[in-house]
Amino acid sequence: TITSLEQCGTIWTICYSGINRACHVLENVDGVPGMTDEKKNLFRAEATVLKAFYYTLLWKFWGNVPYYDKNLEAPYIAPQLKADEVYENIVTRLEEAVDMNVLPMKATSGNEGRVTKAMAYMLYTEAVMYQKDAARYDKALGYMDEIIGSGQYSLVADFASIWEESGEWGTESIWEINYTSQDGVRSWS
Repeated sequence: TITSLEQCGTIWTICYSGINRACHVLENVDGVPGMTDEKKNLFRAEATVLKAFYYTLLWKFWGNVPYYDKNLEAPYIAPQLKADEVYENIVTRLEEAVDMNVLPMKATSGNEGRVTKAMAYMLYTEAVMYQKDAARYDKALGYMDEIIGSGQYSLVADFASIWEESGEWGTESIWEINYTSQDGVRSWS
């Protein structure tokens, strides 16, 4: 029953809500008492990748979008960057998160859905390919080689099985978003 206008508004709201939350983590993680520096750095890297993920969605749908790296204060105005500038910020933030070298290649059991190095690599490569940024192809290829070489991911024998509940978090799953609908029925992506 959703209309195209409602869908666009929903995507916009979800993305900027995610960016807001990522910014809150980045702005406040240092003030968390008792948290180790290792955990703080992990949360910084995860929040940075998630912020890039949400900006990637906005960039793909609209191109030029309001962009900020710190949460806005009144009067809540951010510059609208051109699509190429948004792209540059996305890949730069992903490179920063990867360079922190704290993300695991694959999430451990019980941590499915958390940001991983493979997820950051895939998001980076997707953006580079989408932008046709030949200057970054070698880096993106290196990232893909690292995922394949890790031996932690492999293709499933039955492609159709990845769309079934039993195929969730399978051997070729790099990142999935699990969520619950309003009526409490679990759905998968």
